[in-house]
Amino acid sequence: AASAATQLVFTTQPSATGTAGTNLAAQPVVQIQDALGNLVAAATDAVTLTMYSNALCTVAAAGLSATTNPVTAVGGVATFAGVKSTLSGTLYLKAAAGGLTTACSTAIVVSPAAASKLVYTTQPSATGTAGTALAQQPVVQVRDTYDNVVNSTATVTLTPFTDSSCNVTTGTGTPSGNSLAAVAGTSTFTAFSYTKAETIYLRASSGILTTDCSTAVAVSPA
Repeated sequence: AASAATQLVFTTQPSATGTAGTNLAAQPVVQIQDALGNLVAAATDAVTLTMYSNALCTVAAAGLSATTNPVTAVGGVATFAGVKSTLSGTLYLKAAAGGLTTACSTAIVVSPAAASKLVYTTQPSATGTAGTALAQQPVVQVRDTYDNVVNSTATVTLTPFTDSSCNVTTGTGTPSGNSLAAVAGTSTFTAFSYTKAETIYLRASSGILTTDCSTAVAVSPA
């Protein structure tokens, strides 16, 4: 017969791979065991899963969800369902229950979901000179709906507008250096300029992805 419960053990590890926002194909199962590795069938502890970004389960990561968490063990076994992460990357799950020794899972490599939107990670310069490349060039990322960077080569185009919602197109000014293919999901512009002295906002667009509108750029005469 089993002795007193001392530890938690993953008897079914979570899937080695997954997609952000989608339930893992293999859902984790955790046993409550004694010090010799025997199942303590009488144990009904509540087992909680938390997520980490390192193999020792010491660096916490956000984005974990499950149908029920914690799960109350039945016959010494906590069977999880609906476990998924909205965060991409290499992640690990820690099982904990009261004073029992915790368990850290094997790695789960979570890929981003489908590309959904564009996001400025570097805004263009607040000021500039007509016909001259902006001192601070914009950087735009392709992200999924959960804000993970998607490994995309989509071409991002910057279009100038005269309002902060990027709805009113500019008149006679001409942008240059305003179209660039992403590398690993990031378009790092290097030569954007605009020919007309006026305040503009740049709409980043690419196909059907949700656009993003930059902060203001006050362009002065040359």
